[in-house]
Amino acid sequence: MNDSEKRAKLYEEAARVERMCKGTGVHPGYCWKFRGKQCADIIPTFTSDPNEYEAALTIVENRPAFNGDTLYTKNGEIVKITSSMQPINGLVSVRYQNGHQVVADSAELSWNPLQRVYAVIEGKSVHHLDELYLKDCGEKVTIVGELNGILFGNGPVSATHGTYFIPPENLSWNPPKPKTITINGEELPAPDGGKTGDWWFSDTPGCAPSDFWWKRKEDADAVEAAIVRALKGESK
Repeated sequence: MNDSEKRAKLYEEAARVERMCKGTGVHPGYCWKFRGKQCADIIPTFTSDPNEYEAALTIVENRPAFNGDTLYTKNGEIVKITSSMQPINGLVSVRYQNGHQVVADSAELSWNPLQRVYAVIEGKSVHHLDELYLKDCGEKVTIVGELNGILFGNGPVSATHGTYFIPPENLSWNPPKPKTITINGEELPAPDGGKTGDWWFSDTPGCAPSDFWWKRKEDADAVEAAIVRALKGESK
């Protein structure tokens, strides 16, 4: 296609942009880029190199959307708008992060993550990127999706083991209250249960190293010291 044909195509695009902007309150000039920079309220005259002009593909929430712009679906998924098809009545082609490309209605897209309610936990709606806690271990997870009532969550551990698939009843907005034990009248952190921690008793008589585990060394040390005081008949 030579420059004359390209310039004729630009005038066709200008007519499309006029129709696209009608009734939106968006000035057609803002739907053009020249040399990569968005034009203001002046419609280009196309006197320069035709390759230096770019028209918006659609309008989303009263804002022009160009090829490569990042948008969000109602499910909170990230997509990039593409120029692989001619926009018709607000329909555009978008590409998901996994490379899957579909036709989408501009009215179903947003510049911001849409606040879809994934679930209701403890009387409060759960939205995309909300942070909650696993009830069993207290790990904080970030909610990134939902399917058939199961929530998808990412957390420090899931970074190496993959995304969590979590029933809503296993989550809470608040971290679980730490479990405690009482030794000689002193309230102390309870072991985490099984070999789930990093620290354990080492020298206390009658306690094998693998019996009791804590995630924090200072907690294990505090319990061990309390047992030693109790055995000696001392108090803190």
